[in-house]
Amino acid sequence: MVIDGTGAPPINSAAIVITGERIVAVGPLEAIAILANATVIDAKGGTITPGIINSHGHFAMQAAEILPAFLAAGVTSLGDTNSLREDIAILHETGTWPNAARSFASGPCLTAVGGYPAPRDPAGAVKIDGPESARAAIDEMASLDVDYIKIAQEPFNWNFQDPGYLPFLSAEDIATTIDRAHAHGLRVRSHLRYGHNLIMPLMVALIAWNICFFPLPMTPVLKRSTKLGNSTLPPCPNLRNGSRGW
Repeated sequence: MVIDGTGAPPINSAAIVITGERIVAVGPLEAIAILANATVIDAKGGTITPGIINSHGHFAMQAAEILPAFLAAGVTSLGDTNSLREDIAILHETGTWPNAARSFASGPCLTAVGGYPAPRDPAGAVKIDGPESARAAIDEMASLDVDYIKIAQEPFNWNFQDPGYLPFLSAEDIATTIDRAHAHGLRVRSHLRYGHNLIMPLMVALIAWNICFFPLPMTPVLKRSTKLGNSTLPPCPNLRNGSRGW
């Protein structure tokens, strides 16, 4: 069976043609031309899908072990959100191994002074206190060859019960961050806790939201995003286990 990722129904008797490193044809077996000298692998009884993308993880310290393991499980790309400066090059190198999933690194999280995750993880945070520092932070991240930028809109105070009180970036700082990142050819994603933290006219310019402790259902927020012209923005809700969010 082949699931091609387009939304079409699964193909029960299918063929996939690969030339070099590219898939050049997918479809019903009877509709696919197969060269006489082709190497044929019979995958009857199995299921083939596109590679899974894990867009939100923290795996830099174990990249050499984790990236091959993920690829073996069908996860072809991973995004490390909140990479330390010294880990960015390691992630890029490990992600080029032929037996490893590709990796994409954000660099440290851009946040307000005293904001998440600085109180607990200062090395994983870059403090923004105005447009100039926002531009300087983006310039530094670009010089480190990050793949995207991560910002935080998270009041979480490390007490899993309270609603949180930590400060987060102003609308002006978010706008400056996004504009500067786009000037470098970088996209921006945001760590959020609640839908009302979204400053919608600005946040629709993001590549994704990493949503923690989101009060489901999220349909109203997604509808607002769609009305503002971004119908493809993928929210990434985290799993919950009791009162603990992961």
